[in-house]
Amino acid sequence: MDEYTLGNKIYELRKKKNLTQEDLALLLDISDKAVSKWENGTSKPTIENLSKLSKILDISLDELITLEEKKNKQKINKIVLTGGPCAGKTTAMNWIQNFFQKQGYKVLFVPETATELITGGLTPWETKTNSDFQSILFDLQLEKEKLFEEGAKKLPNDKILIVCDRGILDNKAYMTKRDFDYLLKSKRLSEIKLRDSYDAVFHLVTAAKGAKKYYNLDNEARTETIEEASRLDDLLISSWTGHPHLRIIDNTCDFEEKMKKKYGSADYASASDKMRAVMVRAVNEDLTYPLPEIDAPTLLVWGENDDATPLSDGKTMERLIPDAGLIVMPESGHYAFLQNIGWFSNIVRNFCGKDMEEV
Repeated sequence: MDEYTLGNKIYELRKKKNLTQEDLALLLDISDKAVSKWENGTSKPTIENLSKLSKILDISLDELITLEEKKNKQKINKIVLTGGPCAGKTTAMNWIQNFFQKQGYKVLFVPETATELITGGLTPWETKTNSDFQSILFDLQLEKEKLFEEGAKKLPNDKILIVCDRGILDNKAYMTKRDFDYLLKSKRLSEIKLRDSYDAVFHLVTAAKGAKKYYNLDNEARTETIEEASRLDDLLISSWTGHPHLRIIDNTCDFEEKMKKKYGSADYASASDKMRAVMVRAVNEDLTYPLPEIDAPTLLVWGENDDATPLSDGKTMERLIPDAGLIVMPESGHYAFLQNIGWFSNIVRNFCGKDMEEV
């Protein structure tokens, strides 16, 4: 079996067991870096580790290493569509349904739980405490997602996309940290595992930020003022921060245009299913661990509006590399160095100093 096929299998089985790379590494008594390399196809487990993997992942050793793939294997992905009040989620869901249906997906929608409860008469301002309401919402959200996932497995479709109108971590934005931590502890749940149970998170910025004239209270469950909506938007982004596929979509242009910018590259769209899996593994590989070991002065140049490798990645690198400096080029994208070639050249010359005179 080639490394990529085996890596994809390990990844899928690990996710099915709801294990992180760190969890699996701990069970195998190895580093999480090794697990990451397996899943990205850059190395293969030893026979000893394959044997341990088969027991941990509840699969026979023969089935784990065989090259034969089950035909028409069902692929189920689950994403979250979230955002501040009045962010345009209805428009987004229509776009998602049309786009993914054309890609051959069966699209399922998990309705917004808070709206269902409030329109049904159970409101946060009438329950004894906000925590009581959020606990009810939390339980219902988990159960709904579980039922949709079980139902999806019984459908004949090969490719299924489950779209959650808000996800389980949205609750965090409506609770104090202490109350949310207590809620998780009482239910013996991990915030990271809940967060990473979704394949992607799309956050739509509220109209209260930069598009105030479009902000309204047309939704029966929406009661927030513009100031409250803006604050909630920030809290929701914070709640999902850390997800490897969090995409924040602003309200500066048409939604379809925004999604085209955010949803993958042309290379990904034209790739085969197998190559897409390879690309996803490669993009997901965590390469932050060697950053603290870089001992050379490091210059980082980033475009403020880079939507391929967001500015947050640059800030992470600046924080982890001991002697690093970050230059942010305003109103520039992924190719900021080409958009500002004169400025970029001056920055590099100043950084390199005398060494640059020989070039």
